[in-house]
Amino acid sequence: GGCPGLQDENGFVILQGILFGYYGKKETLVIPDTVKKIGRDAFSWNSELRSVKLPEGLTEIGEYAFSYCAKLTDAPIPDGVTSIGSYAFFGCSELKNIHIPESVTHIGSGAFYGCEQQILKK
Repeated sequence: GGCPGLQDENGFVILQGILFGYYGKKETLVIPDTVKKIGRDAFSWNSELRSVKLPEGLTEIGEYAFSYCAKLTDAPIPDGVTSIGSYAFFGCSELKNIHIPESVTHIGSGAFYGCEQQILKK
């Protein structure tokens, strides 16, 4: 994050299709369809977040994007995502049933460290 002054009415900082940060407090979140990439650290250390619906047009999840979201249980990765950055879901110990779509060609190191038991290939 780092640019809370740019947030919209829903707490998102989105510039040119990249979600740079989220400053809201919702437990259940729907990310807008305009987002094509989730930037580095966009949701890291968010202690409220339990469920995220990622947009269908998403292609990339950045490094550390959801790292240390300790309560996150649900974040289905849509078809069309090609890259999951290093440590993207690091420390998301509550994450359940991670489906990795066939479209994914790159998974960074430690992307799912701490939640390996739940990974399922589609």
